[in-house]
Amino acid sequence: MDSSERLDARALLCIGIALRTWSSAYAAIAYALAAFTPGEVAFVRLAIGALCFAGLMAARRVPLPARRDWPALAVLGVLGLTVYHLCLNYAETRIASGTAAILISLIPAATTALSAVWLRERLPPAAVAGLGVALAGVILVVLASGKEVKLEPMAALVLVSVIVSAVYWVGVKPLFLRSSALAVTAFTFYAGALAALPFAAHLPQALATARPAHLAALLWLGIAPTFIGYLTPGTPRCGAPPPRRCRASSTCRRRSRS
Repeated sequence: MDSSERLDARALLCIGIALRTWSSAYAAIAYALAAFTPGEVAFVRLAIGALCFAGLMAARRVPLPARRDWPALAVLGVLGLTVYHLCLNYAETRIASGTAAILISLIPAATTALSAVWLRERLPPAAVAGLGVALAGVILVVLASGKEVKLEPMAALVLVSVIVSAVYWVGVKPLFLRSSALAVTAFTFYAGALAALPFAAHLPQALATARPAHLAALLWLGIAPTFIGYLTPGTPRCGAPPPRRCRASSTCRRRSRS
């Protein structure tokens, strides 16, 4: 087996881990919301994830991204993490966790479509067909979920989560070429946790009165779907260094034109 095949196997393993951890988040969020507000759940989840990333950064001695990228990373962290989790949590106060999970499944399709527009990535016919199948599947599930189709305004918050998540994943992709993917993901978590801090003003009182099972749900959310879930797809090949740019990139471009 050559190196490319081994890398493909590792990439598939990372995707499998991410899917398994992310799929557990929606039920855990619904359970935690019985004792905490949506803002508190978002902050604790992001804070635990940020602490885990900080520990991993220190253990591996990974430097922070270049300062020129900090503003972009801060915006991406607020959008893709703070806004995403707040909207999803508030939506789950009115809609079932299964419905939220189904709607969130549009993120890969939205990310692919946004990549074609933002990064000008070419979409092969199979990818276009996959986008159509994904959209049709979500529509069919929603229409078949009950005898009567009702417009639930809170479901729109899930669609906001889909959009900002797509912006996040497409936005960080070019930054992976300039900094460690671990550092890029960690910095967005620092920004996301800080932005969610105002929503946790009464968190100490909630923690003091919460049942152990609700505390365990928060801990699980912060470690499994958040830290592990974002670490595996956010770090190419589960921790391999990002590809280096060709030092003679201008020469390479001139040769390609000739």
